[in-house]
Amino acid sequence: MREKSTRIGLALVLAALASLLLAPTQMTQKELWERSLAQVDEALETNPSGVSEHSLSSCRATRKTAVLLYKMGHHARAFRRLEYCRELLRIEWIDVRESGNARPAGDSWLT
Repeated sequence: MREKSTRIGLALVLAALASLLLAPTQMTQKELWERSLAQVDEALETNPSGVSEHSLSSCRATRKTAVLLYKMGHHARAFRRLEYCRELLRIEWIDVRESGNARPAGDSWLT
């Protein structure tokens, strides 16, 4: 009887491990936030689209507000602020949440 319960337990553990390994990787909201913030920071440093200094200054202020909003728990509002920066700096987000493969995200990158 004990041998049978051990086999059942082992089978359950193996099934759980297999489901974890085979499940598509998804980014948590915090990981998505950190990655999005890093992309804005990089664009502010390198200015790949060659936007004006006024645009860079506006995005820096918006980024600062976004960080404060995120820390206060207003995540959707914070992401909208970063979306504004993305449009202003003309950069594309890379979304790896659904399939584990990097692909450009459209306007619905938060959904």
